[in-house]
Amino acid sequence: MTNTLSQLRNRRNADTLTVEELACALYEGTGHLQNLAEQLARQHGRASALTYYDMMNDDVQNFWRGIAQQLIEHASHWEENQGSACCLDEEERARLAALPRIAG
Repeated sequence: MTNTLSQLRNRRNADTLTVEELACALYEGTGHLQNLAEQLARQHGRASALTYYDMMNDDVQNFWRGIAQQLIEHASHWEENQGSACCLDEEERARLAALPRIAG
């Protein structure tokens, strides 16, 4: 198990996560993602509650659709495993390498 995942498992779902921990939670699909938008709005904004996704305006829904689309597009670039190794295709490896570096 990775250090980040171990660290994340010791955090309560309502805890404020670091960028690195949130990235790990997204990748691993942990319980920390439950009610994610509202949780982030409370921790990093000034909202006390958010309404349901279907009740948000199209701009907010579009923002979350954009995140979902990026995740789906990234997932489509995984190739068949080579033994136990996970392999991304060349196009996605180049795209990821070109992304701005974000501190964890």
